[in-house]
Amino acid sequence: MQLIKNPLAFAVLALFTIGTVAHAAATDSSAPTRQIQELLARPLIDKNLPWNEAQKFCDARVPRMPEVKSAAEWDRLANQMRRDVLDHVVFRDATSKQWRDAKPQFVWLETLPGGPGYRIHKLRYEALPGLWIPALLYEPDNLNGKVPVYLAVNGHDANGKGSAYKQIRCINLAKRGVLALNVEWLGMGQLRSPGSIFISSLDTRVKLCNPVAGYSSFRTRAFFPSDLGDSEQTPNDLGKFADYAQLTAMMAGRAALLTFNAKDNCCFAADHALEPLMRAAGPMFDLRGEAGRLRAHINYDPGTHNYERDNREAFYRFVGDIFFPGGKWDAKEIPCELEVQTNAAVVNVELPAGNLDLNQLARAAMRDLPRDPKFAERSPSAARAKLRDLVHFHDYGVAAKRLGLDHIADRVTWFWQLRLGKAWTVPVIEFTRGTPKGTTIVLADAGRTNLTADVERLLAAGQRVLAVDVLMFGESRIVQRDYLYALLIAGVGERPLGVQSSQLAAIARWATKEFKGGPVSLVASGPRTSFIALVTAALEAQARGGLETRDAMASLKELIENNVGVDARPEQFCFGLLESFDVPQLQTLAGAVPAKHAKDAKGK
Repeated sequence: MQLIKNPLAFAVLALFTIGTVAHAAATDSSAPTRQIQELLARPLIDKNLPWNEAQKFCDARVPRMPEVKSAAEWDRLANQMRRDVLDHVVFRDATSKQWRDAKPQFVWLETLPGGPGYRIHKLRYEALPGLWIPALLYEPDNLNGKVPVYLAVNGHDANGKGSAYKQIRCINLAKRGVLALNVEWLGMGQLRSPGSIFISSLDTRVKLCNPVAGYSSFRTRAFFPSDLGDSEQTPNDLGKFADYAQLTAMMAGRAALLTFNAKDNCCFAADHALEPLMRAAGPMFDLRGEAGRLRAHINYDPGTHNYERDNREAFYRFVGDIFFPGGKWDAKEIPCELEVQTNAAVVNVELPAGNLDLNQLARAAMRDLPRDPKFAERSPSAARAKLRDLVHFHDYGVAAKRLGLDHIADRVTWFWQLRLGKAWTVPVIEFTRGTPKGTTIVLADAGRTNLTADVERLLAAGQRVLAVDVLMFGESRIVQRDYLYALLIAGVGERPLGVQSSQLAAIARWATKEFKGGPVSLVASGPRTSFIALVTAALEAQARGGLETRDAMASLKELIENNVGVDARPEQFCFGLLESFDVPQLQTLAGAVPAKHAKDAKGK
């Protein structure tokens, strides 16, 4: 790129360009470093812009409720959505199909006396091969004929099945003649280590559900970060096939009580979570003439995140209306506080030695991955096509906007906003000194403000340097619950890794065209951006001018071996990637030396 040839043009540009500054020559050796640090720290975009763009990006991908004219039409659509979610989300790979098809095992253990009118059976069942779940079955003393069975699932409560409010629910139902199965939730109670509409909508054997402060639409979550926290509700690609609005509507023909809290201090507050669900599901119940089988309850006392007495009595009332219509049924809670077991040892269920956890299951599943280690070497074109599909790569066009100029001696700094497609805005700072020999893009886990040394080193080597913050880093960090937005991006059918590598690739293509040069080089510092850079070089020819990474991981398996959380490296949890590609295969496609060799070369 030609900089400024015409002095008059330079003067006009200086008057009308944001942030244009001319410096006097530095007199001390530390001044250039300090100046580069200050330039890298200059804000180029509004701090909320990445968040706002992520909200719109996710919202646009959530399916809307279809307009239907009959219950039969909705049933056809609902059945198709069920099949799609089960086939393409829940049981989409060989391992999950093996788990699904495994023969379940149950072990009955001791029986506790319980209180007046019921007894408690301890049991455990094998949910997955090697993963046993402890449970308590509250059985009425006098069972007659066909009776409802209540599956009591809880969310995030460290006390798990021993929580007092959960025991009270089960006791009250058992005293009324209902079998109640109190199961432990993964990561809670006895299963502490690393029920919902989801189960109810997909399994039509469930005839009634009562989610309490349970969920909201993906569209709602995009704009209310408080609702993003339940990561188990955001499986990859669910939002491609069904939103929680549709999942709620799938209960038409059965019964659902949606309970929300007016002043919820956790998530899913009534004022924003409830109405979109009722608006979506209500017409589907109306088509059957069953409006009364979809109800809502808003709790005001205490109104915070709870399943206390007011919410429980609303549930009892609904159970009575649906399963015991016209019968003698009192929704007022039966006092049973003295029957609640406060000693965890009493409600604990014996589990087999070596009971597996999720990390151990993941270790077993990854043992033979990638399935075809030579695929990238043998068929690079097919491998790149597969990789593009796995990360959901986009060929974003670029609309570049110059924001300003900083000029000192022979160093010129331009500030850019790059609009990528119609979705993202990425800040870029361009450094040159004299006539560049090539272009290098630099990025870092800690953001571009930590790239001073790289910028100085590369300028000294005659490079044009583009300091970049892709999504979730530096100035492009999502200011509200960033890793949970990453999960939401995956939940609505995209991948954070795909967004980031697509952004970086688009910048590489733009730089090649703008500066009329060959492929650009990439320099990344940190395990996250190093991986993004590696994937980008594997997919984008204009990003294969050279790859230098620091603190890069040698294998995706390190995530599982070190039990790294998705909050630490969200883009690396890219579904299906390890099945086909680990770091060595990506290096083959990128034409890159292994990361340890790159570090050794830099050390020399």
